[in-house]
Amino acid sequence: MAAFLPTNILRFLMLRTPTKRAIDFSPEDKYISALYNDFDTTKLTAFTDTSDTGLLARSIISVSEPNVQFSTSSPDFVLAFSALKTLAQLPHINIFELSEHEKGSPLTPNEQRLLNERLNSVNFWLRHYATEDDIFSIQTSLHSSFYQKATALQCGFLRLLLKALTQNPYPSSSEKFQNLLFTTARLTPLPAKDAFKAIYLAFLNKEKGPLAGNLLFYLNPDTIFKLLSTVHVNETEFLTQSSTSQDNFLATLTKEAQSISSLRFQHQPFSLDIIIQPTDGRIKLARIASTQPNINASRNIHLIESELRGTISKLFPHIQITKVVTNSHGELDKQVIATLASLIAPFTHTHHIIIVTSGAVACGKRFISQHKSSLLSKRTAASIGNIELFSEYAYVFQNRNITIAQALLERKHFSNRTSFLNLRDVFIHLWNNSVIPIVNENDVVSDYELKFSDNDELAMLLAICFSAEFLFLGTTVNGVLDSQNQTIPEITTFDESIYHHVHSFKGESVSSVGLGGMISKLQCAKIACSMGTKVAIFNAKETKQLSPNSLAHWHGTSFAPTATTCYSYKKSISPKRRWIAAASKGIVTSKLFIDAHAFQSLSQRKSLLLVGVKKIIGDFQKNDYVRLFSIHDEQEIGAARIKSSSDELRNKQKTTHLNPTSNKDILVAHADEIIIY
Repeated sequence: MAAFLPTNILRFLMLRTPTKRAIDFSPEDKYISALYNDFDTTKLTAFTDTSDTGLLARSIISVSEPNVQFSTSSPDFVLAFSALKTLAQLPHINIFELSEHEKGSPLTPNEQRLLNERLNSVNFWLRHYATEDDIFSIQTSLHSSFYQKATALQCGFLRLLLKALTQNPYPSSSEKFQNLLFTTARLTPLPAKDAFKAIYLAFLNKEKGPLAGNLLFYLNPDTIFKLLSTVHVNETEFLTQSSTSQDNFLATLTKEAQSISSLRFQHQPFSLDIIIQPTDGRIKLARIASTQPNINASRNIHLIESELRGTISKLFPHIQITKVVTNSHGELDKQVIATLASLIAPFTHTHHIIIVTSGAVACGKRFISQHKSSLLSKRTAASIGNIELFSEYAYVFQNRNITIAQALLERKHFSNRTSFLNLRDVFIHLWNNSVIPIVNENDVVSDYELKFSDNDELAMLLAICFSAEFLFLGTTVNGVLDSQNQTIPEITTFDESIYHHVHSFKGESVSSVGLGGMISKLQCAKIACSMGTKVAIFNAKETKQLSPNSLAHWHGTSFAPTATTCYSYKKSISPKRRWIAAASKGIVTSKLFIDAHAFQSLSQRKSLLLVGVKKIIGDFQKNDYVRLFSIHDEQEIGAARIKSSSDELRNKQKTTHLNPTSNKDILVAHADEIIIY
């Protein structure tokens, strides 16, 4: 055991063993990986937890690693044992370079030493203790026995995985890869254990292997794409193996009804696919194959859907069957634009109006042969669809003597102060000339990582930056609905109780041409209200939703700014501080976690001092913007412009470690450049 385990792990093993008890040690994979994981978790707790649990962890780590330095903000970086035993068997991987890439900076000498010790332990374990299941070699092509071992359903899963990888951003971590595998399995549908077996059969020619997410993440993407593209699927067998009957589907629905919020029907050539949205957010799929010959399949599928809709509405009235804002052909619903024009026409001469729209991809995708959901296809569709979309707006609004302008925005227009001021000047000039700007995200060039989550977020940012009095969020239902499908006329608090009784967000529109949902609208409403804006969620297809007499009275669900305006100074938030709030919702990823005393001071419009900063995440420079979080519940509470770089702040924290009161007056951010939500 001493020859196998590094000194720090060996000491940790002895320390965690109760007195007068023999050390329980086994070199089995499950045990040894858990041992290393426990050590890493304890070490992280020692650095980040200030409770009694953290103090106990610190005492254990102090003995396990006598030279450990707790003055740093985080422990030494070292990859997990479970990841290393996979990486050590991949010949093309330079583990030290990979570690530096994962860390985001060069390894310190101590981190290099710890990694080298852990690698020696991994290699010793592979040579002396690893079983046949633990040892593997990567296949560059499918083994000749693959189709004898893999089912058509597993082959279908692999092809769907290829589709998911090509149509979405490539997973940036092993955890995200693992989540993608789970999601793809649920949408096949295929049990997770059978999905992982398919991965091992294809890439290792084995039925077992290391954590699938780790394995695929560290493989060369070209190797993955090349191998998956050679997988052949017997469509007939796949349909048979992946389908269930109406009776079985309804029986399953009965068992799981309380955990299901919505269903969405999709017609395939020979089946009806049902997208199931559980309350935990982990969507899955059920498939019902047509029972009629090919020539009557489409008609039979429509009949199956009609029968299911009737049965579900009767037996499970709480389950929403979602609709989409586009029509049945996936094209723009022009009635929505006509309704919108009638809604705002009475206010064009009394209010400055901004319209945020979507629909460019929906308009353009029919012009692209074999349209797919890849980023390139969406960008191409958007470049075509923007012309048709805004032409329709121009036609409808011109009939009401309203002139419009097009504005395609990206996050940089909010995160960069100069860009935003230019945008503001243009909008003011448009309003002075009685022109309404219609805004859409610039899908043609926007980076995926920097895209707005949806148009609700874009509208919320505009409302904050332009000090809007009103923000209207359109949807396909009559506002926020309760469990009885009745509109909640007003929401006065944004605590967790709202998500327990709100019902309609579970069944709002989601489709291949639109993104969004009631949860997003509630989150955007919360932030907008905290900035002093009145918010309403209304049915965009109902002309009666807005009162023609006053914008202050609407039909739907309203949110008063006093619901979250806890601090009197918010009544007159300066334009710059509003912009800080919006900019922090842009590309800002750096975070400061502050304690309760600091939060109380900020709430009273005081500056942020270093003594109140308990954790720093990310790297930033002087005068950059960071997001503020509560260390107590990790909830985002605001944003600030910082007076020092992250390195300077960390160094100041280190120098005051022995004298905690010395950082009492060190200024981190001035009160005039802090915004609390």
